[in-house]
Amino acid sequence: MDDLLGADKDGNGVRDELDAYIDAKPDTAAQKKSLRQLSAALSGTLIVDTTRQAALHEAASRLNAGINCVFSHYDAETATKRAAEMEKVSVDTRARVDAYTRYNTARSGSVMALPEGDTCLK
Repeated sequence: MDDLLGADKDGNGVRDELDAYIDAKPDTAAQKKSLRQLSAALSGTLIVDTTRQAALHEAASRLNAGINCVFSHYDAETATKRAAEMEKVSVDTRARVDAYTRYNTARSGSVMALPEGDTCLK
């Protein structure tokens, strides 16, 4: 599991190398915070128990909230690019791809309402 999550010395749920990657962006503090929320949610999908529907639903809810938060801090085109970029850099090893595929396969066919309002973590 450590291989999936990577080092996170400050315990914010974001791998240290992704924290540095986000810090290097010219984005605002609020935008960077939204990227960290999305990154942490993506990490959660890698370790979720895919045999438990409640756990899958919770992971999907956090992921949807993270995506919604990113879209609330960027224009639609930039948000789309940033979300795809965070997925790419978060799911960057064979083990992470396999775990993310298991998550997506387990969620396949499920339906959730889009989050409304401010879903950014305080």
